[in-house]
Amino acid sequence: MLLSATLAFGQPKQISLNEAIATALQNNKELASYALQVEQNKALVSTAFSPDKGLLQYSMDQNNIAEMGFPLHVFGIEQSFNFPTYYLAQHRTKKIEVSMAEANYEIQKNQLISNVADC
Repeated sequence: MLLSATLAFGQPKQISLNEAIATALQNNKELASYALQVEQNKALVSTAFSPDKGLLQYSMDQNNIAEMGFPLHVFGIEQSFNFPTYYLAQHRTKKIEVSMAEANYEIQKNQLISNVADC
C-alpha cells in the first residue's frame, strides 16, 4: 500500500506551456511591480498642470492715512502661473514617461515568457 501511494505522489503533474506561462505571469512579483509603475505614471499625468498655491496677504499701512484719520487696511491675493507652453511640455513629458513604463513592462513580460519557454 505504501508503494502505491509513493508512486501516485511521486509523479509531478504535467502542465502545458500556455498554463506555465499564465501561472508565471500571474505570480511574478517583479512583473507586478512594473505594472504598478505603469499605473503610477498614468495617475501622474494629471499633475502636469500644477500652478503654485495662492497667497493671501493683509497689511495695515500706517503711512497712508484715510480720510477718517485711520490707517488703511490692505488685503491682497497673489498667485503665479507659468507660461502655458510649460504646462504642455510637462504633459508631454508625463505621457512619454507612461510610454516608457509600458515599454519596460512589455520587455519584462516578454523576457519572463522567454525564460519559462526555455525551461
